[in-house]
Amino acid sequence: MISTEPFFRRAEPHNASRPVGGTLSALCIVLALSIPTSALTQESPIDVDADSLEIDKTTQDMVASGHVVVQQEGVFRLEADEARYQGEENLISAKGAIKLTRGGDQFLSQKIHLNLATRQGIMEDVTINMAGPGGHGGAKKVALTSEKKLEMTDGWYTNCDCEKPPWRVGARKIIVDQDANSVEARDMKLYFGDTPVAYFPWWRQPLKQERKSGFLRPEIGASGGNGMEFEAPYYWNMAPNRDMTVALRGISRRGVMGKAEFRYLGLGYEGTLSTNQIYDTQEHSYRGLSTFTHNQRAGGWNLSAAGEYSQTRDFINDFKQDLVDPNSRRLESHVTLDRQWFNDEGYTDVQTGLLWYQDLEKTTDDFTVQRLPYLSLSDNRPLSKVADGRRWRLQSDARIDSFYQLSGDASQRLDLAPTLRYDTPLSVGHFSAQLGVRETAYLIQGDPNQAGLDQDGLEHREASFASFRLDTKLEKQVMGNRQHTIEPTIELVANATSDQGKLPNYDSTLRNFSTSNLFTSDQYSGVDRISNGQWISYGITSRLISLTSDSSIMETATFKIGQRWAPSGHQEYQNDHAFSDIVSSLDLNFVGGWSLHASNRTNPHEGEIARTDASIKYTRANNDKIALGYHFNQPSTLALAEDGSDRLEDLTLRSIVHLSDHWIYAQEADYSLEDQQIKSWETRLEYEESCWSLGIKFGRKLSADASDHDGEYYGLIFSLKGLAGYGK
Repeated sequence: MISTEPFFRRAEPHNASRPVGGTLSALCIVLALSIPTSALTQESPIDVDADSLEIDKTTQDMVASGHVVVQQEGVFRLEADEARYQGEENLISAKGAIKLTRGGDQFLSQKIHLNLATRQGIMEDVTINMAGPGGHGGAKKVALTSEKKLEMTDGWYTNCDCEKPPWRVGARKIIVDQDANSVEARDMKLYFGDTPVAYFPWWRQPLKQERKSGFLRPEIGASGGNGMEFEAPYYWNMAPNRDMTVALRGISRRGVMGKAEFRYLGLGYEGTLSTNQIYDTQEHSYRGLSTFTHNQRAGGWNLSAAGEYSQTRDFINDFKQDLVDPNSRRLESHVTLDRQWFNDEGYTDVQTGLLWYQDLEKTTDDFTVQRLPYLSLSDNRPLSKVADGRRWRLQSDARIDSFYQLSGDASQRLDLAPTLRYDTPLSVGHFSAQLGVRETAYLIQGDPNQAGLDQDGLEHREASFASFRLDTKLEKQVMGNRQHTIEPTIELVANATSDQGKLPNYDSTLRNFSTSNLFTSDQYSGVDRISNGQWISYGITSRLISLTSDSSIMETATFKIGQRWAPSGHQEYQNDHAFSDIVSSLDLNFVGGWSLHASNRTNPHEGEIARTDASIKYTRANNDKIALGYHFNQPSTLALAEDGSDRLEDLTLRSIVHLSDHWIYAQEADYSLEDQQIKSWETRLEYEESCWSLGIKFGRKLSADASDHDGEYYGLIFSLKGLAGYGK
């Protein structure tokens, strides 16, 4: 109920309908509502300025004209050519060059009816400029239903702040709700310029850039194998700590794919469940890819769970997806639980879990090794310490693994490995040593990992190892503020193992020989194999360290080179040569964004390069990047080597360049010098404005089998900034 108390606080009395000349400044007006008087005193007064003012003392009606300004500090400000107040209804009617400012929003109109008691009103022929990033709009009629909500009839809206917005939403009805952070439209058309490009019977999106339920930006693309593709995602903000994104992706040659992603977050835990599912009309089968992650911390324990499963092994070749690495050939699922206990001198770590793999290169997973379950314990603690830093430490590792294959073959492995470590500074550098033993036992059933054993029984291996390492460092100031160092290192390693030929191999690979693992006591990764023999590793690291203009330290140049020597009978990892390949690496960093990285392995016996990786990179402050690379690999003669057996000689290009303030060009390419053909490539050209961007991309996927799946693709990159929801 609207109060009938006088709208104006009475000042000097005027005769009814008597015109008043000049400007009437700060004529105080109090809004009277049907609420207690004590509450009214908390309202700020309403001031009226006008060139001419007429007041009816009986009805408290008012007519103001000429530069009329009606305002209530902190609530609203109304400017008009003419305004009329009706006292009994607490209603102001105004016309002619109206400007209403309310809560930071500005309304330009020709006619308004505003109830000052309820703050509701009607405006005609309106243009709206909303506060902050709220956007712009206009309509034939606007209903102000509350201080934070309005309804537009036959209106338009855009989140673009430029003077002539390139896109807008036009609709029969648009509801803007600031409290709900929502813009909702009925019978909506999307206009690019003055041209309608899409129609939606209903549309909703956030008013500001905050998470809000609504449609997200659509995606359009095409590929040689799938034809045209169109995806329209919808984001559902279920709660502050839960949301879901669902989408339908129409694929002209495959059917319609359903996609969903559910995310959740709680006190100490978070997770994601995602799936892509389709009935493939070309293959006449149901196909899909699903993943999940969950991480939780409670009572000092860390729980990590993840799952990846593809219903068909070529799904990631045939379909665009972002659930797993598109170049992956092996999917992994795991559940792990671990905890660490730290003290001032050491730590203890316990971990247990399950590991499950899906090999996408095989027809079945009958012989893929699964690890379920496993348990590991690691403990590191000092045994002695003196003032000069000399220290003995004991590193103890123990683990139990259960390996399983769907074929029925299985093994259980127990591994114990205590290691004694010693470190001490010397006048010429630093000395370190380690001594250890390893006992590994296997309970074998069948022919695990297709190793050709085909037996049931117990196998075991004993191993001992020792290493002694000496590091030193020579320093010299050169060229003013630069420091040059020479850092020689030499290490002696002696390993002895019992026969490993009857042991299955689940996790061991001979490491790539490079400067990064030149000094290591075991040339294998994993547990199932240990490098047997003696050798001496030696190398030199040289650095040039500079002080930059901003007083920061930059390692301008780093060069490393090294080699191994093994006596007769201990050269099985060096192709029966006493001296191994020579490994080297070079890193250069220059002021201005240029950098160079190169690594090399040379066979001195054959006089040829075994492996080379080199790249030169340029990075600018605006995130422009250009990287050129050369990669070469000679097939390894060792079956377990990481190098593999394929000869590789590739050139690579990775770049993204701002051609101007608006144009962006990006290029990726892998070219095989061995086959003299492009292996994979992608080209992207994009034009970007403040409110929109448009581009194209096309290329060929490296992971796709072109003969079966046609790896070529092309697509349109089109974005109207501010249109659709903010769900990510």
